[in-house]
Order: sequence, then structure tokens, then C-alpha cells
Amino acid sequence: MIRWLKGMAPFLTTLVLAIAVAHAAAALGTPQVRKVVAVMEALAEDGIDLAYDEEAAETWYEEDDAYRGRIAKAGFNRESWRENADRTIKGFYASLDAAEIDAIFTAMGAFRDRPDFSDDQKAAMEEFIQSWRLKMGEWRRQGARDAHLVAPYGSQIRALLDGAGDE
Repeated sequence: MIRWLKGMAPFLTTLVLAIAVAHAAAALGTPQVRKVVAVMEALAEDGIDLAYDEEAAETWYEEDDAYRGRIAKAGFNRESWRENADRTIKGFYASLDAAEIDAIFTAMGAFRDRPDFSDDQKAAMEEFIQSWRLKMGEWRRQGARDAHLVAPYGSQIRALLDGAGDE
């Protein structure tokens, strides 16, 4: 067993180094967050809808690639954009305090007081809100490691996401 472990040492060392290099290459830092936010601002100016979901970064890339190519000009390829944009947005959600999260869902629940919604419509909206609450909870968990990097850009990101879908 010991002989086997000694024989595996070079392999394990190489594996650990490869993982460390891959992690460093994929690490989100302040320069990446700054670039993501700047690109998002440019995309908003171009009229690209910045509503966020699991496919948003890919959609933004495709729309921008067909229009001005600002994402590529900022130094991102498709994969690096997806990684950095997703981590930035998830870090943003993770940086929000509980009161801000509650305010989002309170605003979404305004339909409850609308007499023109049927009980079935209200039930569907409740289900929709619950699914978003679960998604956001997962995004917050995933973004927790990046929240400290994204928090300084919170007001810019909030303005971009709040304006999403307004056109």
C-alpha cells in the first residue's frame, strides 16, 4: 500500500497543481467584475434585455455577438463571459441583505390585491414566486464566495436589473 502511494505521488502532485491552475484561471476578481458591469451597461444601452435567469449570459452573448460584439471586445469568449457574468450576478444576489430580498418578493406579490386576477391566476403566480425564491436562494449560495467582490458594484447592477424588461 505504501509503495502504491509513493508511486501515486507524482500523479497526485500533478493533479493538485492542475486543479490549482484551473481554479486560478477561473477565479473571479475585481477586474472581471468591473468589465462585466461595464459590458452590461453597454448592452443595456444597446437595448438588450438584462433580465437574469440561468440562460441569460448565453442569451446576452448571442444577441451582442450578432449586434456589436462588445462582449468579445472586452476580452471575453463565450465560456469566460458565461462564467464571469453568472458569478457576478450571483455574487450580487448574495450581497443583498434579507430585507432587500424580502422587498423583491413583496413587490412580486403585489398581484394578490388585484381583483382582476382569478384564483387560478393567483395560484399560478404564487407558484412562480416560490420557484423564483428557490432559484434566488440557490444563486445566493452559489454567489456567496464572490459577494465581497461584487458588492461595490451593487447599485450599478441593481439599476441594470431593475431596468430589465422595461422596453
